Amino acid sequence: RKKEKVRAKNILHKKLVIYRLFQISKMHE
Repeated sequence: RKKEKVRAKNILHKKLVIYRLFQISKMHE
């Protein structure tokens, strides 16, 4: 059970990082 929660958190974090990078690259255009 605990591992599932950690994996979900990691996926959420990855999505946030990708979103941030996307926003930054958009700003630089």
